[in-house]
Amino acid sequence: MLASVVAAVALATAAGVTAASTAEAGQPRERVVQQQTADRPRVLFIRGGKGTAGTNSAGPDDRELSDIADLDSSGKGYGLWAKSLVDAGYDVSQLDETGTLQNKIKVDLNAAELSQYKVVIFGSNNATYTAADAAAVSAYVKGGGGVLFMSDLNWGTGYDVAPGSDNALMAPFGIQMQQDNGAIPDKVTTAEFTTTGHPALAGVSSIVGIGTSACTITGFSDPAFRATVLIRYITPVQTAESNGQRTLRQPTGNDGALVVWEPSRGRGACLFDRDPFFNNALAQESHQRLALNLVNWLAGQAG
Repeated sequence: MLASVVAAVALATAAGVTAASTAEAGQPRERVVQQQTADRPRVLFIRGGKGTAGTNSAGPDDRELSDIADLDSSGKGYGLWAKSLVDAGYDVSQLDETGTLQNKIKVDLNAAELSQYKVVIFGSNNATYTAADAAAVSAYVKGGGGVLFMSDLNWGTGYDVAPGSDNALMAPFGIQMQQDNGAIPDKVTTAEFTTTGHPALAGVSSIVGIGTSACTITGFSDPAFRATVLIRYITPVQTAESNGQRTLRQPTGNDGALVVWEPSRGRGACLFDRDPFFNNALAQESHQRLALNLVNWLAGQAG
C-alpha cells in the first residue's frame, strides 16, 4: 500500500476540506481529501501530470487538469465534487501522473493497489497505459471495484491524447472513448434517456456538456458485461483529426453520452464530458445529482 498519510494542509478553511500527500520512492504522491478511516469507502481520482494539458496558444495550463484540491467556484477544478463526496461519507484521494509534456509518466496502477478503493475516477489522465495496466483495471472491476471514465480535448494537447489514455484501459470491456467534437453545446434531457429506472439517473433531468466525446460500445464488448447505453449521444461523433481536418459521423445506437457495464462483481461507466462536474457547473442542471449517483452506483451503494 502507498505510504500512510504524513502531512496535511488546509485547502479551504471555509469549505472544511483538507489534503494530505503521501509518497514512496518512485511513486507519485497521493493527495487525500478527508483523513482515511476504516469505515468510509474510498474514492481515487487519477489526474494528468503538471504541464501536460491545455490547447490554448499560451501553452499548457494546469487548471485544465481538474484538481480535487481546486475549490475555486468559478473554475474547472473538482474540489466541490470531492467535497460533496466527503459530505456523503466517502474518503477521496488523488494520484497524479508525472513526467513532462513530451514524456508523460503514467500512474503505476499495480503499485496503487486499486482494491483499497471502492471507485476509481480517471479524472484527467493523459499518459499512455499498457496492456498490463488494462489487466490491473479489469481485475479490479471484476473483483468488485467501480471505474468512471471521462474525456476532454483540454486534458491533453491534441484530440487523441486523453481518449487514447482512456481507451487503453477500457479495451478489456469493449468500450471506446471517441474524440472531443469541439465547441458544440450538447444538452441531453430525459428524452435521450433509454431508461428512467437506473440508479445513476435517479432525479436527473438534464446534463450539459460543451465539446463532448461519444462513448461507444464496440463489437468487442463481451455480452456478459451487459454494456448499456443509458443516455443516447445526439451530436456528431468525432473519430479522428489530422492537421485540423476532423472525421465526423452521425451517432448510432451504440454511441452513448453515458454508457455503463457490469462485468462480474464490478461496475464501469463512461461519460461524454468532464464539464458538468467542474466547480463552475456542478450546481447547474442535474450535474451534482448525477455526480453523486454515479459514484454511489459504482461503489455498490445503489442498485
